[in-house]
Amino acid sequence: MDKLISNDKVIDEIIVTLIELDLNTTQAKLYASLANTNNITATKISELTKIARSDTYQTLYELTKIGLVEIIPEQPKRFHAVPLKEGFSILISRRQAATVKLAIQANMIVKTFKENAQEKISDEEEFTVFAEKTKSTKKANSLASKIEKTIFVMGSNRVLLQWVLKEPNLIEDTVARGVTLRVIFPQKEKDDLSPEINRNLRKYPTFKSRLTSEPINGTFAIYDNKTVLLNIEPNNGDSKYHSLVSNNEVFVNIFISYFESIWRNSEELN
Repeated sequence: MDKLISNDKVIDEIIVTLIELDLNTTQAKLYASLANTNNITATKISELTKIARSDTYQTLYELTKIGLVEIIPEQPKRFHAVPLKEGFSILISRRQAATVKLAIQANMIVKTFKENAQEKISDEEEFTVFAEKTKSTKKANSLASKIEKTIFVMGSNRVLLQWVLKEPNLIEDTVARGVTLRVIFPQKEKDDLSPEINRNLRKYPTFKSRLTSEPINGTFAIYDNKTVLLNIEPNNGDSKYHSLVSNNEVFVNIFISYFESIWRNSEELN
């Protein structure tokens, strides 16, 4: 459990942040209050927050579906909030997934109403969905070959390894000519990091890698802070593969902010 917070101003700031991460006001108040107390009943949390008991019950069950609250099977039932750090991570991942889903839906709508749809909406702005891995790989290689300053990657060691092994000269030459390559791997893959990556890339000072305990859904790369390429590989038996590339400024900035936030709180890989 998080250390109890007695400062009302801090609790208010937590509630505001939770609302900005798409919880409604009642959900934010209940989760923040529950995270700051011991395991308690719905009646008690209703008294503490001054939220009607019927609304409290309904909202607590909504929070369990999100993954922020757990039910302790006692009589009467008690409720337990996951730690704030874990809760924020859940909400950030949920927003990331929702953003990607909306981007894909928006692109599909545009294609539906645009005759002779092409990969680019215009010469100036691109927003393209690929359903084939080969097209995504070609796009990644094309972007890397034209890069000038930076590539930021967050995703599985397995995905990066496939890229390095298929295009070893392209990736190494890119880093060798001074392009900064920063990569974030999942903490759970620490013992599985490939020697090929270390051998080919870590000899260059412009290559940096870190480990994060935050959940990583899919793999994305940011090129020169101008273009994002996102890959979502099939799981749970789903045979569909999706890749999204965009140079839309707002969309790119969302991914830059997310990457930098994870980078600051990740562990340096030695």
